Amino acid sequence: MSNIDVSARVSFRGYRPDEIAGGIYQGDSEVVLSATQLKAEGWPSGEWEVPKVGDQIIVAGRARSILAVAPIYIGSALVRIDLQVRG
Repeated sequence: MSNIDVSARVSFRGYRPDEIAGGIYQGDSEVVLSATQLKAEGWPSGEWEVPKVGDQIIVAGRARSILAVAPIYIGSALVRIDLQVRG
């Protein structure tokens, strides 16, 4: 599959010390994406509706590897995507 390039605002933060456990390491970050905004920017739906573990995302000009993906649905509608990233 080729690259998918969209620009979107994200919520980006480092994990607090009390959150570092169970596969979350110092230096990892949480990224929250709006599914509505991604779709408006041309993100494909269906099989590729959410980023996958191993994909990369560029935040603040820096490539970060996606380690975990947690899509959030209300009913059958995807509304938000929480990512754990490293890099």
